[in-house]
Amino acid sequence: DRGRSVPLRAGASALCLLAHLPAAQREALLNEQDIDSAARAALDQRLEAIAKAGYAVSEGEVDAGVWGCSVPLFSAPRRMAGVITLMAPTSRARGHEDALIRKTAVAAARIAQSLGRP
Repeated sequence: DRGRSVPLRAGASALCLLAHLPAAQREALLNEQDIDSAARAALDQRLEAIAKAGYAVSEGEVDAGVWGCSVPLFSAPRRMAGVITLMAPTSRARGHEDALIRKTAVAAARIAQSLGRP
């Protein structure tokens, strides 16, 4: 849907963006959210795992039956330009998740290279 709002803390794209933002910027955004302390702690753990893995994955968090993966796109070391997201029907992605994540990461690396990042 054009112009549809989606939760800041759901879905591969949003989670990947949040996980790779500078800490102060991420904290400012999350502090504006209505999140109880247990949910916030779980979100912080998830974001830490995403940052460590270098990608985010979600299934049905925003749209039922949709699997997605997002990889950060860096234009310079530690400077995120955005994320590359691949989405597919869960039924078609199942069993191919690792390959889809790798292909998305390769696409992000190629785009970053074209932006001048070594």
